[in-house]
Amino acid sequence: PLLFAVLSMGVLVYAVIQPAVAVVTGNNILKPQVWLSLLSAVIVITGTFVMVPGIGILGAGLALLTAEIAISLGYLFFARQWLARNGLLWPRHAFYTAVAAVCIAGLSMGALIAFPGMKWLILPLGLVLLALNLKIYWNRLPAVAIERARQLIAKIPGKRIISKIPGIKILFGQIFRV
Repeated sequence: PLLFAVLSMGVLVYAVIQPAVAVVTGNNILKPQVWLSLLSAVIVITGTFVMVPGIGILGAGLALLTAEIAISLGYLFFARQWLARNGLLWPRHAFYTAVAAVCIAGLSMGALIAFPGMKWLILPLGLVLLALNLKIYWNRLPAVAIERARQLIAKIPGKRIISKIPGIKILFGQIFRV
């Protein structure tokens, strides 16, 4: 379970940094991409050699996660730098809300692994925290994005059934317009 959680966190970190990767790769900023790839390889290889003998395959997973976090910070740095040079701002609030979702997921997975007997408490708590985080994200979206999202949500089959689930109206009333 711990290896699965570590690898899942790697995927979540990779997903949350994609806007920064898009800025760097989309603008052909090649030198940082090369250095970040090299950094990633060094971290994975070194981390694997150092950790695998002591903790087994989990060490390789931790090396991958460490590399993913390191290159994510690098992409974030270079993307913010490029945006600033071009008179643009990094969407801090949306990014921090996405990072909070990754942290909530990571803490929830860690708690489920550490306390499997409390799964019926941990899982709903994690889901409620993620729902509250989504509500914060929604409230910070620009009006045009909210309207487009509502158009897409209107096409969800069974929307009325979903909106009748206890707690959905409280958390997502604005989104579902219920």
